Amino acid sequence: MSSQKTFKEIVGITKDLRKKCPWDREQTCESLKNDLIEETYEVVNAVDRDGNLVEELGDLLHIIIMYAEISDAFDITDVLLTLKDKLIRRHPHVFGNKKAETPEQAKRIWDEVKKSEISHPAPRWCGAGPKSENSALKIAKDIQRKARDIGFDWKTIDGVFEKVTEEIKELIEAERKNEKEEELGDLLFTVSHLANFLDIDAEESLRKTCLKFEKRFKKIEKAVKGGDALSFRQMDRIWEGIKSEGI
Repeated sequence: MSSQKTFKEIVGITKDLRKKCPWDREQTCESLKNDLIEETYEVVNAVDRDGNLVEELGDLLHIIIMYAEISDAFDITDVLLTLKDKLIRRHPHVFGNKKAETPEQAKRIWDEVKKSEISHPAPRWCGAGPKSENSALKIAKDIQRKARDIGFDWKTIDGVFEKVTEEIKELIEAERKNEKEEELGDLLFTVSHLANFLDIDAEESLRKTCLKFEKRFKKIEKAVKGGDALSFRQMDRIWEGIKSEGI
């Protein structure tokens, strides 16, 4: 069976679900946001853990098709045509007369074309209110780069380390919950800025740490399930032993 025919069948199935399934029928672009985020991270987890990537990509594709079905202003064909035009337009080194011999050159051309495109406010097809398509870490990274471009930044990394220390102190001293929330946000923003100085992707770094913690914690869970209840100190000793094994 061709991929084109299969894709059309999936779109048809999604249309039927929107008409006949009570849950699918009630969904909106707003209500599907969490599902979209969850399916996206499940794709990432499948890559990180060598999971069932085929199945997770299918789940993500279904959510994308659902969004196209929900909207009255566009359909999945509009999504595909927009993507096709963008890919051709932003790769003149492949489909035009530009030259790119390295990934860096190709990325620079992509960015140049993107900046040259005329930007118009997107129609609010799926609900009112401005929405951000990026994670908070990505937004912070973009803001910090803009600040650096006009010189509003520390000259050396020492200033960033000092700012991290300052934000930790202010968080410790905060008393009310709203103050703690604000100070924690400031600390996270500054730590993400530190990642920029170190030329490290903060999102990827945090994801790797989560995976590392999960591997170590599974060993602690196994120890707890295999015997009597353990105190925090006992579990911490197991943790340190796991760390010493290079896990």
